[in-house]
Amino acid sequence: AGLNPLIRGLRRAENELGKDLQKELLRLAKHVATQAQKIAAAKGLLDSGQLIAKIKPSVRGGTAWVRATAMSPSPNHPTSRPGYNYPGRYEYGDRKRPFLEPALASEQGVITRGLEEMLDRLLDRANL
Repeated sequence: AGLNPLIRGLRRAENELGKDLQKELLRLAKHVATQAQKIAAAKGLLDSGQLIAKIKPSVRGGTAWVRATAMSPSPNHPTSRPGYNYPGRYEYGDRKRPFLEPALASEQGVITRGLEEMLDRLLDRANL
């Protein structure tokens, strides 16, 4: 009889965990995306504004990520190939001025605290 309330509480928590986890992951990914935009701006990655505008957070299931999906400017731009995804060159390649990894690294504490607080709220609601 003593374990039944605990088991019921864990089942309620499990049902709510997915929704709460996705909301919190999206909130945290948005925070990291904002930081990445600030870092990219501070590094002067503002040529067309597309790189910063295309830094976006996403969530699927229990996974969150931030990516930069900007494509090169028009085919008439003298230094680009049309349709070339150039943010990777800044992050990892020959034009090394990373903005995604530094944003994630600088926000590790915020991410950890956010997930811990979400779990605490969930456990409180389940009376655990």
